[in-house]
Amino acid sequence: SLNTANIESECLRYRRTIEVCD
Repeated sequence: SLNTANIESECLRYRRTIEVCD
């Protein structure tokens, strides 16, 4: 669920394993 629109949303909750956060 790493959609370009959801990246910033999921990044805030799963920013421990999200690599796209960078």
